[in-house]
Amino acid sequence: MSEFARWQLFDAEKAGASLAEIIKQVFTQVYNDDFSDAMMGINHQLSVDLRGWQVSESWQEVWLLTPWKVSRVFFPVSLDVIADTVLPTEWQPDVRQDQPYCVIGSLMPISVDAKSIQTHINYHPLLGHYWIQPLVQNMMKYVNNEAAYQAWSEVIAFRNNVRAQKQAELEAKEQDVKVAAAIENNVEVNRRAFLSRWL
Repeated sequence: MSEFARWQLFDAEKAGASLAEIIKQVFTQVYNDDFSDAMMGINHQLSVDLRGWQVSESWQEVWLLTPWKVSRVFFPVSLDVIADTVLPTEWQPDVRQDQPYCVIGSLMPISVDAKSIQTHINYHPLLGHYWIQPLVQNMMKYVNNEAAYQAWSEVIAFRNNVRAQKQAELEAKEQDVKVAAAIENNVEVNRRAFLSRWL
């Protein structure tokens, strides 16, 4: 069996609905089956929700909020995207078909826009193979979906500001080095110019 034959991607025609609709359907069913009666670790005030859908040449990406976590979820747009990725035997569709829901699968980083992202492989018969990056796994302090998204948006903004500040500091240091080098070169030129008068 070829690698392509083992991978399974989302098929809208087969599913009879859009990817967004099936994601909500699948994770709502997961909640009803596995988490609706949980007393701890699950925030029953939250509902399954999707935000920030993005599509690139290689991946579809969305924020997924559930009563048990916030994650980024990635779906390859074609088999070509994962052509060089070896699918572990335990994650082949026929093996996973009747397995219970796995909150976090095996670690399997992916490359999105030339950036490596630490993600975990997962599978559902309706969704096919997908990759998930857990962001928040303690959901108990959020009173509703908006509060959860707002809190995480603030975290993202803070991280972006920190990265921007570090980048600005790095660029400033590089500029200082260039200025110092220019000054040294100028001093050396002036010294040579001065001494050349006496040669």
